[in-house]
Amino acid sequence: MRRVTCLLVSFIFCLGAISPAWASGGHDRHDGHDGHDGHGGNGDNGGNNPKVDFVIPMNYELGMHCTGFEFAYCCVLPAYNSILAQVIKTQDGKEGFAELLEGDPNVGLDFLGRETVLRDKTLKNGEFQKYVLKYEHEAQPRNDGRGKPQSSTLISDVELHSLLSWNTVYDAADTVNGSLVHGDYHGAKNVVLGDGDYTDANDNYQNGVWNHLYFYADLEGSNPAGTSLEKDKIRLGMPNSTTGFPVIYPVNSGPAFHPMGPAGNNNPNANVLTFSEDSGTVVFTQMKVLENLPIMLTSPRIWEALGLPLTPFEDSINFFVDPGAVDEDSIRPYVKMKASMHYFDPNSPDGAGAAVIDSHGNPVEAFGTAPIDIPNCERCHSAPAQDVNGNPNINSPNTDPMLAALVDQEIAFWKAYYPTMQTGSDWYARLKGAAISILSVHDDQHGTSFTKEYTVPGFGTTPAWPGSDCTDVTDCANTMVLAPNNPGAWNPLPQNTRLGNESIICQKCHADNVIAVVKSANCGPTSLSCNDGDLIPPLTEALHYNHRNVSEGGTIVFNDALGRDGGCQGCHPAHRSDGDMSGYPITLDGDNFYANADNRDANGGCFVGRDVHSNPFKDVDGAETVSHLNPVGKWLLDNVANDSSNWKGIWCTNCHSQAGQELWKAENVEDLIHAAPGDPGNVRQPNANSPYGGTLVDVVNAVNSARGTNYSVSLFESWLDPKTDPLNPMVLDPDDKTHAIWAPNPGLCDHVSGYLGITPVDPAHDGNVATVRVSTSGSCGGPPDAVSCGGGVPDFWLCGSFDGDGDFSVDILDFCTTPDCVSAAQQDLPSGSLAVPVPMSAATDGRDHWLSPGEPHCADCHAA
Repeated sequence: MRRVTCLLVSFIFCLGAISPAWASGGHDRHDGHDGHDGHGGNGDNGGNNPKVDFVIPMNYELGMHCTGFEFAYCCVLPAYNSILAQVIKTQDGKEGFAELLEGDPNVGLDFLGRETVLRDKTLKNGEFQKYVLKYEHEAQPRNDGRGKPQSSTLISDVELHSLLSWNTVYDAADTVNGSLVHGDYHGAKNVVLGDGDYTDANDNYQNGVWNHLYFYADLEGSNPAGTSLEKDKIRLGMPNSTTGFPVIYPVNSGPAFHPMGPAGNNNPNANVLTFSEDSGTVVFTQMKVLENLPIMLTSPRIWEALGLPLTPFEDSINFFVDPGAVDEDSIRPYVKMKASMHYFDPNSPDGAGAAVIDSHGNPVEAFGTAPIDIPNCERCHSAPAQDVNGNPNINSPNTDPMLAALVDQEIAFWKAYYPTMQTGSDWYARLKGAAISILSVHDDQHGTSFTKEYTVPGFGTTPAWPGSDCTDVTDCANTMVLAPNNPGAWNPLPQNTRLGNESIICQKCHADNVIAVVKSANCGPTSLSCNDGDLIPPLTEALHYNHRNVSEGGTIVFNDALGRDGGCQGCHPAHRSDGDMSGYPITLDGDNFYANADNRDANGGCFVGRDVHSNPFKDVDGAETVSHLNPVGKWLLDNVANDSSNWKGIWCTNCHSQAGQELWKAENVEDLIHAAPGDPGNVRQPNANSPYGGTLVDVVNAVNSARGTNYSVSLFESWLDPKTDPLNPMVLDPDDKTHAIWAPNPGLCDHVSGYLGITPVDPAHDGNVATVRVSTSGSCGGPPDAVSCGGGVPDFWLCGSFDGDGDFSVDILDFCTTPDCVSAAQQDLPSGSLAVPVPMSAATDGRDHWLSPGEPHCADCHAA
């Protein structure tokens, strides 16, 4: 009886990597604080003698660890990275216990009513001792001789120094009586639209990207009126005229009004961490069949600075003044997040008084690491159709002469606009050329018009666009005004005017769980790759499935000598902390650097060199841990990790696979944590009499029994370790299942047909996420029209209710979807009603991709 009670609550940022930060404090200062405020750490009266007074674990919650920093043409992900921390006061002497310091509800509340003051039970003058935590970020020091020289490492005043987001023009969402306005947009239908101008205070990228999220009373998920009416929703990044609560984000701030740091912000909050209290930090979004889906941005009782617009670069890099001085070797994939403890001072603007000094005379400070890197789209999309020797660049999409001319012209323009790029780095020019390539290819493949107004001499049309027509360097030589920051007013930067279109936000049409956009737009009558009215696929599915190898029916060749796809570290970031670009996994021509070797031999990447599963020293580095493998893990150990003369570990596609999805769909144990081999429903360890809980054959048989499928062992192996024939990568290979996990959605009718046993179950379907009520006898509070599938599937009606705005919410019977739960739900239903388990795709157009229940689980390979 598997219960899934939080599948939809934590779409965003649900994973984290803890960076323990040790600090001590609470003792003598010569500033009026008499020292014995906390006693932690000195072991008074004997007994426990901890090394520090306070332990401050800090972590990030995944966030947008792979994103760009200039969004003027287009963007896949916004800049978003959080600081999450807890403060532990260690045990003092013989008595008492270590304790978490939490928020004081009475003093120091910010303008949103959030707690900012830590309360220590230690009394001083009859009152609790009180502190605040100030935070900031620092870039990695580039003391290895690579990259642009640094004058400081502070990351705070990011906009127009290392980020172009508030100054990126974008028409934020419009509302009528609180309801978002929808319409046609570049050939798509049912797209959220703006008001048609760029003069509003929130008409910029960083405000517009969050308009789909909302709250009612506070950021703790409170909804005292129990409403779902549009007029009551306070939308992020919007003026909210019906509620009178504007949520327009000032420059260098996150979506919960935390400033990036101490400098460059015009923010009602200071750079102090706030407390998420008992409910956590929660906002809502609207699903297609459910109102008020809660999105937990931060778990309860955490000190946080949420969604900060982090980049890898320090403020003093001044990227947009001289991008020719910055090449990729300036990128460092981690930054330091810091917190310092101060005594609370109610008379200080930020509540921070003197720094707390520990018993060793040191300030109480802590730090963690936050990953932030930049993807490699430009390696293919700025590459010419042929290399310097005249050979085809197989992975370059710029094979059409007109497209190649556009990309070349774009690169040439920026090299002329920033003359230092002619002798220095042309990386930024290549990024801009790649953006034109991406948007042009999208127009050609899907019938959009993103580049319709893009002007290049000899091609295109004159843009009907406000501001200067920055078509060559003489038109806009004086438009690059770096100050003041200018959100909401027309900004004639050439980055804004040259495309002839506002910034293209992918999630405007594509659903994406990562930022909780759970509804896709629909294809229009001019769409080229889909029919009028078809649902546009989720962003991650569109990106990954469109980047398949030739062997899978795609256009790319990126396998290594063993046949494994190298696109994971070729596309995702792979920069190193020392700035060394040798052995970078993707070449400037867009090829796999390890095409004649092994992807796992890479000098580094977002996986290789950073993850224990690829660490050849994991069993000899002093932190040895028994693997506790199950049959799947044992198979990967034998057939992947040890497939060479030495242990190399596993590869990305061994976990992000269709096999993991099938295990998730099939398991049905009473207790996920304490499941034992041979327990009913334990498909991962079905045999109690085997050292590993069985063999892979046993696992496949158990999956088939649970799912009603007929998968062969060889098919399951091709999911577990997908490969192509490395000697024939240009030949279609039906056994290459690398991108099977991103196969298009077969649709609701196909799901119902498979569920009823009319047709075979298609593995491309998502796992089930909820049991809902449907009717076979007529409308039951839902839409009046039946879902008519044909093919032997009976017509059925969705059951639920409509709110005052006419928005529908389906009748959810249970979040358990296993047969016993479905049967139990059926018992209480009237005649003509059915309890039916529905897949993730029925809940979110983002499907079961990224930050969702079907993502890889530790238990796929490791025993519980």
